[in-house]
Amino acid sequence: MDEIASLSATQMRHRISAGELSPVEVVEACLARVERYGGLINAVVTLSDRAVDDARELEGRRGELGPLHGLPVGIKDVTQVAGL
Repeated sequence: MDEIASLSATQMRHRISAGELSPVEVVEACLARVERYGGLINAVVTLSDRAVDDARELEGRRGELGPLHGLPVGIKDVTQVAGL
């Protein structure tokens, strides 16, 4: 899992496009990294409880939806986001 979370966004996208990684694998790897290191660096305030479900939904869609398809994103805590 740590290997996946260490990939760059470009590498993740390439592997998702090639079918070597799924959006769920990427999200789970990133969540595991946050769980492992989050308390040490206090970089994450809130995690979406929908992240894995959203990734599963992406896996079921045909074709790519854009340059961030399948990638988890972090949003700075000064940005208002509905539901978070």
